[in-house]
Amino acid sequence: NIRIAAENFNKKFRRFSIHLDRLQKFDFDNSQAVGKLIRLYLQDVQVDEMKLDFSHFNITHELVRLMWSQYDLKTLTISGFDNILYQCLFKHDISYMIRFELKKLILNHRVVSNEYNELFLKFIKCLESLEVLELHKEIEFQDFFNVIFEKKNLKSLTLATNFVTLKNVDFKKVLNSNIEELVLVTRSQYGIEQTINYLIEKL
Repeated sequence: NIRIAAENFNKKFRRFSIHLDRLQKFDFDNSQAVGKLIRLYLQDVQVDEMKLDFSHFNITHELVRLMWSQYDLKTLTISGFDNILYQCLFKHDISYMIRFELKKLILNHRVVSNEYNELFLKFIKCLESLEVLELHKEIEFQDFFNVIFEKKNLKSLTLATNFVTLKNVDFKKVLNSNIEELVLVTRSQYGIEQTINYLIEKL
Protein backbone atom coordinates (compact mmCIF):
# COMPACT_ATOMS: atom_id res chain seq x y z
CA ASN A 1 0.00 0.00 0.00
CA ILE A 2 1.53 3.30 -1.09
CA ARG A 3 0.36 6.87 -0.85
CA ILE A 4 2.34 9.26 -3.02
CA ALA A 5 2.63 12.92 -2.07
CA ALA A 6 4.88 15.60 -3.53
CA GLU A 7 7.47 15.31 -0.77
CA ASN A 8 7.98 11.62 -1.59
CA PHE A 9 9.09 12.33 -5.13
CA ASN A 10 12.81 11.84 -4.72
CA LYS A 11 15.64 9.80 -6.21
CA LYS A 12 15.24 6.97 -3.73
CA PHE A 13 11.58 6.44 -4.62
CA ARG A 14 12.28 6.76 -8.33
CA ARG A 15 14.80 3.93 -8.12
CA PHE A 16 12.31 1.86 -6.14
CA SER A 17 9.34 2.55 -8.43
CA ILE A 18 11.10 1.25 -11.52
CA HIS A 19 10.84 -2.25 -10.05
CA LEU A 20 7.14 -2.05 -9.15
CA ASP A 21 4.81 -4.43 -10.99
CA ARG A 22 1.74 -4.54 -8.77
CA LEU A 23 0.20 -2.59 -5.89
CA GLN A 24 -2.71 -3.44 -3.66
CA LYS A 25 -3.64 0.19 -3.03
CA PHE A 26 -2.45 3.47 -4.53
CA ASP A 27 -3.62 6.89 -3.33
CA PHE A 28 -2.58 9.69 -5.69
CA ASP A 29 -1.86 13.21 -4.53
CA ASN A 30 -2.56 15.56 -7.44
CA SER A 31 0.62 17.58 -7.37
CA GLN A 32 2.59 18.21 -10.54
CA ALA A 33 5.51 16.15 -9.24
CA VAL A 34 3.30 13.10 -8.83
CA GLY A 35 1.98 13.53 -12.36
CA LYS A 36 5.54 13.36 -13.61
CA LEU A 37 6.19 10.27 -11.48
CA ILE A 38 3.14 8.51 -12.94
CA ARG A 39 4.08 9.45 -16.48
CA LEU A 40 7.68 8.31 -16.21
CA TYR A 41 7.62 5.34 -13.86
CA LEU A 42 4.19 3.93 -13.08
CA GLN A 43 2.42 3.45 -16.40
CA ASP A 44 2.79 -0.35 -16.30
CA VAL A 45 1.97 -0.87 -12.61
CA GLN A 46 -1.20 -2.90 -11.97
CA VAL A 47 -3.32 -1.68 -9.04
CA ASP A 48 -6.17 -3.38 -7.17
CA GLU A 49 -7.50 -0.26 -5.43
CA MET A 50 -6.95 3.26 -6.76
CA LYS A 51 -7.84 6.70 -5.40
CA LEU A 52 -7.71 9.68 -7.78
CA ASP A 53 -8.08 13.34 -6.85
CA PHE A 54 -9.02 15.87 -9.53
CA SER A 55 -8.85 19.07 -7.49
CA HIS A 56 -6.55 20.59 -10.12
CA PHE A 57 -5.95 20.16 -13.83
CA ASN A 58 -2.27 19.38 -13.91
CA ILE A 59 -2.14 15.56 -13.82
CA THR A 60 -5.41 14.54 -15.47
CA HIS A 61 -3.82 13.09 -18.59
CA GLU A 62 -1.38 11.02 -16.55
CA LEU A 63 -4.19 9.59 -14.42
CA VAL A 64 -6.31 8.77 -17.47
CA ARG A 65 -3.37 6.98 -19.06
CA LEU A 66 -2.76 5.05 -15.86
CA MET A 67 -6.41 3.97 -15.69
CA TRP A 68 -6.21 2.88 -19.31
CA SER A 69 -3.33 0.54 -18.46
CA GLN A 70 -5.29 -1.26 -15.70
CA TYR A 71 -6.67 -4.79 -16.14
CA ASP A 72 -7.36 -5.90 -12.57
CA LEU A 73 -8.67 -2.73 -10.91
CA LYS A 74 -11.41 -3.62 -8.41
CA THR A 75 -11.99 -0.40 -6.40
CA LEU A 76 -11.86 3.15 -7.74
CA THR A 77 -12.36 6.34 -5.70
CA ILE A 78 -12.76 9.62 -7.59
CA SER A 79 -12.66 12.94 -5.74
CA GLY A 80 -12.46 16.61 -6.66
CA PHE A 81 -14.46 19.69 -7.48
CA ASP A 82 -17.29 18.69 -9.81
CA ASN A 83 -16.69 21.39 -12.45
CA ILE A 84 -12.96 20.62 -12.70
CA LEU A 85 -13.58 16.87 -12.65
CA TYR A 86 -16.04 17.03 -15.51
CA GLN A 87 -13.89 19.38 -17.56
CA CYS A 88 -10.79 17.24 -17.01
CA LEU A 89 -12.11 13.71 -17.13
CA PHE A 90 -15.41 13.72 -19.01
CA LYS A 91 -14.84 16.39 -21.62
CA HIS A 92 -13.97 13.52 -23.96
CA ASP A 93 -15.23 9.97 -24.33
CA ILE A 94 -13.05 7.79 -22.07
CA SER A 95 -15.33 4.75 -22.01
CA TYR A 96 -13.01 3.00 -24.49
CA MET A 97 -10.34 2.66 -21.81
CA ILE A 98 -12.38 0.45 -19.47
CA ARG A 99 -10.42 -2.80 -19.52
CA PHE A 100 -11.01 -3.73 -15.89
CA GLU A 101 -13.98 -5.36 -14.16
CA LEU A 102 -14.55 -2.76 -11.46
CA LYS A 103 -16.44 -4.01 -8.40
CA LYS A 104 -16.63 -0.85 -6.28
CA LEU A 105 -16.89 2.81 -7.30
CA ILE A 106 -16.78 5.69 -4.79
CA LEU A 107 -17.66 9.19 -6.06
CA ASN A 108 -16.77 12.13 -3.82
CA HIS A 109 -18.07 14.86 -6.09
CA ARG A 110 -21.41 16.22 -7.19
CA VAL A 111 -23.05 14.61 -10.19
CA VAL A 112 -24.61 17.64 -11.84
CA SER A 113 -26.64 18.55 -14.90
CA ASN A 114 -24.23 19.95 -17.49
CA GLU A 115 -22.88 19.50 -20.98
CA TYR A 116 -20.66 16.52 -20.04
CA ASN A 117 -23.42 14.25 -18.69
CA GLU A 118 -23.65 12.13 -21.82
CA LEU A 119 -19.99 11.10 -21.71
CA PHE A 120 -20.10 10.62 -17.95
CA LEU A 121 -23.11 8.29 -18.26
CA LYS A 122 -21.40 6.39 -21.06
CA PHE A 123 -18.46 5.79 -18.71
CA ILE A 124 -20.81 4.55 -15.94
CA LYS A 125 -22.67 2.23 -18.34
CA CYS A 126 -19.40 0.51 -19.24
CA LEU A 127 -18.91 -0.59 -15.61
CA GLU A 128 -21.04 -3.71 -16.09
CA SER A 129 -19.50 -5.69 -13.24
CA LEU A 130 -20.10 -2.97 -10.63
CA GLU A 131 -21.41 -4.40 -7.34
CA VAL A 132 -20.98 -1.49 -4.89
CA LEU A 133 -21.58 2.21 -5.58
CA GLU A 134 -21.06 4.99 -3.03
CA LEU A 135 -22.17 8.57 -3.81
CA HIS A 136 -21.08 11.04 -1.13
CA LYS A 137 -22.27 14.26 -2.76
CA GLU A 138 -25.54 15.47 -4.30
CA ILE A 139 -27.02 13.91 -7.43
CA GLU A 140 -28.86 16.49 -9.46
CA PHE A 141 -30.29 14.68 -12.46
CA GLN A 142 -32.60 11.72 -12.93
CA ASP A 143 -30.83 10.04 -15.86
CA PHE A 144 -27.94 9.04 -13.64
CA PHE A 145 -30.24 7.00 -11.39
CA ASN A 146 -31.97 5.45 -14.39
CA VAL A 147 -28.61 4.07 -15.47
CA ILE A 148 -27.71 2.89 -11.96
CA PHE A 149 -30.94 1.00 -11.26
CA GLU A 150 -30.61 -0.93 -14.51
CA LYS A 151 -27.27 -2.42 -13.51
CA LYS A 152 -27.72 -6.15 -13.10
CA ASN A 153 -24.79 -6.76 -10.72
CA LEU A 154 -25.24 -3.77 -8.41
CA LYS A 155 -25.99 -5.04 -4.88
CA SER A 156 -25.15 -2.09 -2.62
CA LEU A 157 -25.90 1.62 -3.06
CA THR A 158 -24.87 4.42 -0.69
CA LEU A 159 -26.39 7.88 -1.16
CA ALA A 160 -25.71 11.21 0.50
CA THR A 161 -29.26 12.13 1.46
CA ASN A 162 -30.86 15.48 0.86
CA PHE A 163 -33.96 16.38 -1.06
CA VAL A 164 -32.04 17.25 -4.19
CA THR A 165 -30.93 13.61 -4.26
CA LEU A 166 -34.02 11.84 -2.91
CA LYS A 167 -36.47 13.60 -5.19
CA ASN A 168 -34.49 12.32 -8.16
CA VAL A 169 -34.77 8.72 -6.95
CA ASP A 170 -37.58 6.60 -8.39
CA PHE A 171 -38.09 4.21 -5.48
CA LYS A 172 -40.18 1.87 -7.62
CA LYS A 173 -37.06 1.29 -9.67
CA VAL A 174 -35.06 0.73 -6.48
CA LEU A 175 -37.48 -1.99 -5.39
CA ASN A 176 -37.43 -3.55 -8.85
CA SER A 177 -33.64 -3.52 -9.09
CA ASN A 178 -31.16 -6.11 -7.78
CA ILE A 179 -30.01 -3.79 -4.98
CA GLU A 180 -29.95 -5.63 -1.64
CA GLU A 181 -28.53 -2.81 0.51
CA LEU A 182 -29.49 0.87 0.40
CA VAL A 183 -27.47 3.15 2.71
CA LEU A 184 -28.58 6.75 3.22
CA VAL A 185 -26.16 9.19 4.85
CA THR A 186 -26.93 12.64 6.23
CA ARG A 187 -24.99 14.94 8.55
CA SER A 188 -27.83 16.79 10.26
CA GLN A 189 -30.51 15.71 12.72
CA TYR A 190 -33.09 17.67 10.75
CA GLY A 191 -32.00 15.86 7.60
CA ILE A 192 -32.47 12.48 9.29
CA GLU A 193 -36.03 13.31 10.34
CA GLN A 194 -36.90 14.54 6.85
CA THR A 195 -35.33 11.46 5.27
CA ILE A 196 -37.21 9.01 7.52
CA ASN A 197 -40.55 10.69 6.89
CA TYR A 198 -39.91 10.79 3.15
CA LEU A 199 -38.95 7.11 3.02
CA ILE A 200 -41.97 6.04 5.07
CA GLU A 201 -44.11 7.71 2.45
CA LYS A 202 -42.24 6.22 -0.51
CA LEU A 203 -41.53 2.71 0.75
